[in-house]
Amino acid sequence: MRLHVICHGKKTTISIDDILMDYLGAWLVEDEPKLHAKAKTQHT
Repeated sequence: MRLHVICHGKKTTISIDDILMDYLGAWLVEDEPKLHAKAKTQHT
């Protein structure tokens, strides 16, 4: 998966492995459930 980010005012694109992206998404849902509309469903 490719992500477009801004770092120190400069735009760049980074590639992240799909499995790592899944882990990142699961961590965000668990750590910040208010940012996800269906956090309980997503986490399971």
